[in-house]
Amino acid sequence: MAATNDASKEATHLLRVRVVRATDVPAPSDSGSLPDPYCAVLLGDQRFQTAAVDNTTAPEWNAQFEFAVSGDVEGQALVVRLWEEDTFSDDRLGGARVALTDSDLRDGEWSSKTLTVSKEGESAPCKIVVELQPMGFSGTPPPRKRTLAIKFAEAEDDKTINESVSSFTLGNQTASSPKASAPETADDDNAAVVFDIHDPTTDEVVLTLDADGNGSLGIDEAPIWGSGWG
Repeated sequence: MAATNDASKEATHLLRVRVVRATDVPAPSDSGSLPDPYCAVLLGDQRFQTAAVDNTTAPEWNAQFEFAVSGDVEGQALVVRLWEEDTFSDDRLGGARVALTDSDLRDGEWSSKTLTVSKEGESAPCKIVVELQPMGFSGTPPPRKRTLAIKFAEAEDDKTINESVSSFTLGNQTASSPKASAPETADDDNAAVVFDIHDPTTDEVVLTLDADGNGSLGIDEAPIWGSGWG
């Protein structure tokens, strides 16, 4: 049964969290016994925790909780902390965070995340599997990749300047002309040079010209900004 809180009744959005399991939970350093781990999840001032599972390094919890999410999700994160239950004072074994802007999060869909849990300044092999379902919001998608393909237009006169282009350069990317690197593809309609575009408003393509391999003739710069870029 999922745990909820009163704040969810007035929340702008909701985040459902399912704490599934952990693996390779470290045993207590002060005893020879196995740990009794449990997991706490926090978002802002909201906190839930699973029950402790006795004597295991691979607990299965499958516990579900529901958080209220208010305002802009930018800067907000779910905090996942692993604890070891102890008679006198519970030991914190480490923690991890999932930003609410994580690109894997999609409104209404469950997303599984495997988190590496470690103490600050230390690495640990322990992993925790959590599943998250945002309701009313999504994470930030990764930036759209933009590419530019360059190919030669068919020319009536073979003695055009196109025949003298030996390479193209855009920023720190350089590629040989299809005609220079593979003459047999000169008539291939699919032969093209492809560049990654960072900023179409400022990026420029530089053409290096060469006359029959006898040295550079010069360069020409062509801005790539146009109505086709969004």
